[in-house]
Amino acid sequence: MKIVSWNVNGLRSLKKKIGVIITELEADVACFQETKITKELMTEELAIVDGYRSYFSYSRARAGYSGVVIYCRRGLQPEHATDSLITKLDSEDDLSFSLPADTLKCLDNEGRTLIAQFRLQDEGKEKSLLTLINLYCPCVTGETEGRELFRLQFLQTLEERIKQLQKISYVIVLGDINISHKVIDSCDPGDTEEFLSQPHRQWLDKMLTPGPGALIDTYRVLHPCTKYAYTCWNTKLNARQTNFGTRIDYILLDGRLREHLKSAEVMAKYMGSDHCPVQAEITNINVKPSVKPRLSVVATYLRLNNRS
Repeated sequence: MKIVSWNVNGLRSLKKKIGVIITELEADVACFQETKITKELMTEELAIVDGYRSYFSYSRARAGYSGVVIYCRRGLQPEHATDSLITKLDSEDDLSFSLPADTLKCLDNEGRTLIAQFRLQDEGKEKSLLTLINLYCPCVTGETEGRELFRLQFLQTLEERIKQLQKISYVIVLGDINISHKVIDSCDPGDTEEFLSQPHRQWLDKMLTPGPGALIDTYRVLHPCTKYAYTCWNTKLNARQTNFGTRIDYILLDGRLREHLKSAEVMAKYMGSDHCPVQAEITNINVKPSVKPRLSVVATYLRLNNRS
């Protein structure tokens, strides 16, 4: 299974058709972030890709903002899909979160999450489910001052959600995480001690610390010392030409699946956004296709003109 993640910085701004892009990326499962699309602006070309099924999450807080999508090759469609970080799937018991309900609703309102759960047909596996979480995590810049609390609350809730899902499923977390993990992942980290002490960076470090429930950074596991492997650049400053960037896009794999990781790449030469795609290939994971996925929210799965 080849999984690709890419912050496209607007689906409608792409110069190529989405089907062409997915083919070029050779993706079985293509996860895009910052789609900036709404149901009202959706087109058949974006929603219906030959050989794939599409699942969308839209921002309910602001039109043309945020948003994520998953395109799954036919035969790999999930059993369940939801655009909510805090809604349980059919196979789960009741969920519990640390933050109050009104805060959770705000965190869940910007179209930053899409969860797809697949049934595995492999016998002998510890778990029979595989859950993929496609994310566009909040960032904090000069234009988003005052959002640090929102980001930390989002990450806290995401961590709780991951831990809940790991009780019943293997988990893959991917997308634009908006965090450079280590000094090696940033072109300009500044003071090392200050860089590493940032709460959001410490959160990611904790999630990747070996131990029960830990995730692994697929790229760094296979390329531990590779420098200048950046995934995002300030294109207004032509920073991509000099590779003055950061690595903030990840495919994080459940540590229990480490032996299934075949490859992981930063596709820096692929153009079309201020980010580049990242890819990971997982072997010996066989998905049992679902003919009619059960969806928590209708908005995550789109049919146009009676076509699926």
